[in-house]
Amino acid sequence: MDGNTILLVDDVDFTLEIEKKTLERTGCTVLTAKSGAEALEVIGKIRPNLILMDIYMPGMKGDECCKIIKENPQYKDIPIIFTTTAGWEEAKQKCDTSGCDGVITKPFKGYELFREIKRFIKLGEREQIRVSCSSEITFIIAGREHKGKIHDISSGGLFIESKYLPQKGNRAELIFLLPGRERKIKARAEVVRVVERGSLLNSEEGRGFGIHFLDLSEDAQAAVNEYVYGL
Repeated sequence: MDGNTILLVDDVDFTLEIEKKTLERTGCTVLTAKSGAEALEVIGKIRPNLILMDIYMPGMKGDECCKIIKENPQYKDIPIIFTTTAGWEEAKQKCDTSGCDGVITKPFKGYELFREIKRFIKLGEREQIRVSCSSEITFIIAGREHKGKIHDISSGGLFIESKYLPQKGNRAELIFLLPGRERKIKARAEVVRVVERGSLLNSEEGRGFGIHFLDLSEDAQAAVNEYVYGL
């Protein structure tokens, strides 16, 4: 398979669905298994670049499966991250005895998951995930206030649909509200791309500009990350 392939191992369907949806946004191929035994079957057919595995599952536990994988010369170099609701000390002990490479405790945010994954594999050009975000935004450039609509957003910036087009390199003050959130976000930003017409998919106006965040408070960044990564 081309690109990165990640194997998710968890006996809870909802967990598999959410993690799979989140990881597929990076362009990775995502495989799933619902037990340690099924994970071994999958690995025998397709060698993943990374495995995310729950510790406590019916039948073969995650730490038992991990030990089998790490004892196999053909697969021992595959990074394995435990995902678990167990306490940190308990999970770390399981990790140490089975040879796993990392632990992330549930519940976790999407950006926390990606931070752990990036310790072991490079997510590539689509690492900067962008998601649709239909929300009104106020932006101030050169002392003048304008209105626009957010087309999409990433952890590092967003694209604004607007009749008014600034110049690349212009600085802007932003005020916007993420869908489903009650607290407005304020940020300083720089215009990094200008689109005059027709090159936006699913856009009514087809014109606007991309900006890069220059200054976000810790709370604002956490809110953006939570919205983008969806966990």
